[in-house]
Amino acid sequence: LSALLHAVPVHWHGVKLNEPDLARHSRSLAFSVDVFQYGWHFMFNAYSEPLTFALPTLREGEPRRWRRLIDTYRQSPHDFAHPDEAEIVIGNHHVVQPYSTVVLVAERVPR
Repeated sequence: LSALLHAVPVHWHGVKLNEPDLARHSRSLAFSVDVFQYGWHFMFNAYSEPLTFALPTLREGEPRRWRRLIDTYRQSPHDFAHPDEAEIVIGNHHVVQPYSTVVLVAERVPR
């Protein structure tokens, strides 16, 4: 696991891509990684209001789309979805509700 974590580049973000707010008062953070032919994007909102996060562009030349696997704001059993049944995310931004975590996965689009 340690070797994998060191081999995979992590891209840190805030609500804006590549601009993590690491100040003491900050209440949001996001990061993205590409692991095992999938793109992953994690968004954390510890603020009392919803925040709109920019989504990373998927790799050029690869037909992929984001799917929402986890949204801790939603009531169970809708807070977690099987990758094949996860909702497709439309657009280049995603709203994360207060005190919530959202995990997206980029899947290959069937041709």
